[in-house]
Amino acid sequence: MIEERVQIVESDGAYAHVVPTSLGSGCSACAASGGCGLSTLSRWVEQRQSATFRVRNPIGAQPGDIAIVGIRESTFLKGALQMYLLPLMSLLLFAAGATALFGPDHEVAVSLAGIVGLVSALGWLKLKSRRSRASDLPTLQRLARISHRVA
Repeated sequence: MIEERVQIVESDGAYAHVVPTSLGSGCSACAASGGCGLSTLSRWVEQRQSATFRVRNPIGAQPGDIAIVGIRESTFLKGALQMYLLPLMSLLLFAAGATALFGPDHEVAVSLAGIVGLVSALGWLKLKSRRSRASDLPTLQRLARISHRVA
């Protein structure tokens, strides 16, 4: 189970809308975390803190609560593969099809076909995500214990 600390923004019965409490500086796996792409992306997303996520709320958390949200590894991996591999494969397949149809000298047609493949895969993923099963949603696991340090 992959877990992350979140703050509850809104609660509507069985579901809640949450925001991450801290995105940190990426994975912190090495001394180069300040210069890696994940760290840069993490800081950019942190500045745009407007994104909320819908999660299942079996613990009855209320707005303002800090909780731990979890998602199964298999669901996370499936989603990551779909988000990265499917658009890339679609781009390459559409471009390869255009190359076979028009020949390698028609670079504009090949490029446009690749873009059409990419956009169509992203559109399909967006439609598919709207119809995702409730069991695939992250779930609030427990309320987080907040430790206060005394200096």
